[in-house]
Amino acid sequence: MIIILSGDGDLSTDFVVEYLTALNYRFIRINSYDLLNDRLCISSKNGSTELVLADQVINLDEIGAVWYRKFGFFYKSEQYKHLVSTFNVDIANNISKEFTSVLETVVQILYKKNWLTHPSTIGINKFDVIRQAQKLEIDTPDSYLINSRESLQELLLSEECITKSIRDPWIIRNGMKSIKRPYSMFTSILDKDEVHQISSRFFPSFVQKKIDKDFEIRTFYLMGKFYSMAIFSQLDAQTSIDFRKYNWQKPNRRAPFTLPSNLEVKLKKLMQHYGFNCCSIDIIKGKDGKYYLLEINPTGQFGMVDFPCNYGLHMKVAQSLIYLDKKYHEKKEKTIGIIG
Repeated sequence: MIIILSGDGDLSTDFVVEYLTALNYRFIRINSYDLLNDRLCISSKNGSTELVLADQVINLDEIGAVWYRKFGFFYKSEQYKHLVSTFNVDIANNISKEFTSVLETVVQILYKKNWLTHPSTIGINKFDVIRQAQKLEIDTPDSYLINSRESLQELLLSEECITKSIRDPWIIRNGMKSIKRPYSMFTSILDKDEVHQISSRFFPSFVQKKIDKDFEIRTFYLMGKFYSMAIFSQLDAQTSIDFRKYNWQKPNRRAPFTLPSNLEVKLKKLMQHYGFNCCSIDIIKGKDGKYYLLEINPTGQFGMVDFPCNYGLHMKVAQSLIYLDKKYHEKKEKTIGIIG
């Protein structure tokens, strides 16, 4: 049986669930908020662990595969909003840490199962990805972590640069009276004529050499195979630096794309280094003909690749989960047979 650790309203999970249902394969979907809203009891007695959710006793021995999709996001819950309005942000954030430990408890109970996206791969560092890629002779933009105006000015004398978050893009939702709607961080060009306005010391920031791009590529990696899509974002001023600044009135043209085979070989080695069997990869095809790795998202969107390119990725994810589940139980039966 398959366990899916996801979130309310995640469409990709919804579609994968539809395929599992059509294939008549047993699964249980646990959305993170179910642990808040449904009856939950996790017990550990005499070396035995039991998980009860919504009055359903989940037989852990039957679970062979787990999909770690998008499990968490307490700050979006009604409980978090209630805590902020009733008490304050500090109390809400402390409770959020407590809830994270609850999620980690569920993960640890299932840790030795076969995973599609293992939780240990979630918190990768963008700068480390750049370093490891370079060791494998994968082209990347020159990258820096900088906290001084002087260093930034020196860098901008020789090359044009962009800046972006070193971790996840920050979405500001509340806490500032001037913010009337959610505000998201995007990749931005650094203007050398405006750098003098920055303080002499600032928070360490991720800076990269700007690559003149031919087009962008979003690749979905699943169980050893690459499914890529070209995004012609440079044709629109709004999306030319960051395609996530979507132009809903005039969307970017997108098309199926095949990465060069030698790049796929190198990328597969990078996937193996981090233990990825499922993730999204962002790449730029430069005007110089090179392919530049930008970053890896362990739980990235793949619906945006699936539908324009007609790859059938949601079905492939469902099939991969079934494969991992069967493989787990086959290995378990062989082990029991050897012991017996």
